[in-house]
Amino acid sequence: MPVRPDTLLFFAACSFVAGAILGGLGAPPMVAILAVAPLVCVALFFGVRPVILATVAVLLLVGNIYYALDDYEYQRAQHAVAGVTHFEGVVVDEPRRSLTAQTAKVEITNVDVAGAQGGRVYIRTDLFPELSYGDGVRVSGAVVPPPRDSYGNYMAKEHIHGTLFYPKVEVEGNKGNPLFGALLGLRQSLKDHISRLFSQQHTAFLAGVLLGDKDEFSPEFLQKLSVSGTMHLMALSGSNMVIIIFIALGIFSVVFWGRKRPQFIATFTTVALFVAMTGFQVSAIRAALMAFIVGFASVTHRIYNPHNAIALAAFIITIWNPKAPMFDLGFQLSFLATLAIIYLAPALKLLPFLRADGALGWRDALVITAAAELGVAPITIINFGNFSFTALLANIGILAVIPLLTVMGFLAAFCSMLFPPLASLISIPIAFLIDYVVFIVETFAVVQVPFNPEIGVVAAAVYYCVVIWVCWRWSPALQTHEKAS
Repeated sequence: MPVRPDTLLFFAACSFVAGAILGGLGAPPMVAILAVAPLVCVALFFGVRPVILATVAVLLLVGNIYYALDDYEYQRAQHAVAGVTHFEGVVVDEPRRSLTAQTAKVEITNVDVAGAQGGRVYIRTDLFPELSYGDGVRVSGAVVPPPRDSYGNYMAKEHIHGTLFYPKVEVEGNKGNPLFGALLGLRQSLKDHISRLFSQQHTAFLAGVLLGDKDEFSPEFLQKLSVSGTMHLMALSGSNMVIIIFIALGIFSVVFWGRKRPQFIATFTTVALFVAMTGFQVSAIRAALMAFIVGFASVTHRIYNPHNAIALAAFIITIWNPKAPMFDLGFQLSFLATLAIIYLAPALKLLPFLRADGALGWRDALVITAAAELGVAPITIINFGNFSFTALLANIGILAVIPLLTVMGFLAAFCSMLFPPLASLISIPIAFLIDYVVFIVETFAVVQVPFNPEIGVVAAAVYYCVVIWVCWRWSPALQTHEKAS
C-alpha cells in the first residue's frame, strides 16, 4: 500500500523543524547527517517504509542547513553593526513604552559601514521625542552587541543585532507601510477607547486579554500572573483566536449569505489583519494557521487532520523564522500545549473521575487545563521555576469567563467609537468580570503548591517520552489517526 501524501507531509514538516532545532542546539549539517544514520537503521529494523525514511533524512538535513544559513547571515550582520556609530533608519514596529523610557526596533537604511545596511537594533531612549511606527530617524551612538545569555538568544530569534542605550535621535518624517500603520493606529484607538471606560488596572488587563499587550502591567502583577500559572491569559492563544474567527464568521455569514468561499476569504483576511495588528505573536500565528487549515478543508471538502495542521503550522513558522522552535518560548509553549490538548486530554478523559459531566463543564475545563499544564510542565520548570499544582484550580476558575470577557470587551471598545452610552453600560459587567479574574489571580499567587525540581534536557526528554507513550497507548485521537493512515 503506497504512503499517503498527508503522511509524507507530516513527516516532512516535523523533520524540517527538527533539523532547525538541531541547528539551534549547535549541531552543524555534518552532525545532522551522522545523527540521521542510526535512526535510519533503527527505523528499517522496525519496518518503516523507505520513502518515509528518505523524507525524514532529507528534510532533517534541509532544515539544519536552512538554520545554518540564517544564523550565518545573522552573525555576519551582527559583526558589521557592531562598528556603527551613526546611521539613518526606520522604526519597524510600535515602540514599547514604560513609565521612564521607550524601546524602539529600528532597521538601518543608510550607513557608511559595509554590510550593516538592513541590520536591526533596539534603541532605548527617553520618552521624548516620542517615536512611532514608520518614523525615519537619524541616530548617533555606540552599538552594544547582544549578551551571551537567554536574552541574547531572544535577540537572535528577533534578528536584532545590537542595542543603543540613550543615543542621540532625530526624527525625520514617517516612512512606514500605510496598511501596517493603519492597523497599529486601530490597535491604539481600541486601547484609547478602552481607557475611557475603565480604570488603569482594568484597561491594562482588558488590553492584555484582547490584544496580548502586557506593557502597562506592573512588575508585581506580572509576577502574580506567572506564579499563579495564568500568564497565558495575556497571550493570544487558540481560544482567543477562535472567538475572533467566530465573530468574523458571524458577520461575513450575513454579508455573504450562503456563499462559503467569500465567507472563508473575508474571515481569514480579517484574522490575518488582526494577527498583524497584534504584533505577529507566535501563539496567534499558530492558532490562525490551524484555523485556516480547518476552514480550507471545509471549503475544499477535504478531511481535516489536527496532527497535520499543527505540523504544517510549525513548518511555516520555522520557514519564517528558523530560530523560533529553539529560542521562542511562545513557540514551544503554544505547540506543546496544543498537542497535549489534542492527544493527552482524551487519554485523561478516560480516568473514572473525569468521565462524568460536571456543572458548567468544570470537568472538561479540568481535563483541558491539566493536559496543557502537563504538556508544558518541563519547559515551565526549566525556564521560569514557577510550576504549581494549584494552577489547575486557578485556570478552571478563570477559563469559563474569558470567552465572555473577550466578546464583551471587543463589543465595548467598538461601541465606544460608535455609541458611547451603550459602551458605558456594557462596561459595568466587564469591570465585574475583570475584578473576578484579578481576584483569582491574586488568590492563587498566594495559595500555591509549587513543584520545581532541578531538571535538565535528559529528564525533560524522558518525561516527554512517557507522555508520548501514554498518548499512543490510550488516546482515542491518536488511535483514530493511526487507523486512518
